[in-house]
Amino acid sequence: MKVSFLLPTNRDYEMFASNVVRNINETCSFEKEILIYSPQEVVGENVKWFREDLPAEGCVKGYNYLYEKSTGDFIVIVND
Repeated sequence: MKVSFLLPTNRDYEMFASNVVRNINETCSFEKEILIYSPQEVVGENVKWFREDLPAEGCVKGYNYLYEKSTGDFIVIVND
């Protein structure tokens, strides 16, 4: 079983989304991928980053885009 976590964000990664990524990695022992849609480049354990071109078009577009890129058996939408 693989889970895809979808996280669109345009906030400062270190202040916000990094906490979400850290919590997922520390508490979820199953196979996972964390897909992030952001104008800022993001690297990290289990993270796949996709650039959001500006101007930002909102989180719904980000969730839809990340869903198309996901490879998990289950999808979890998260936010920061």
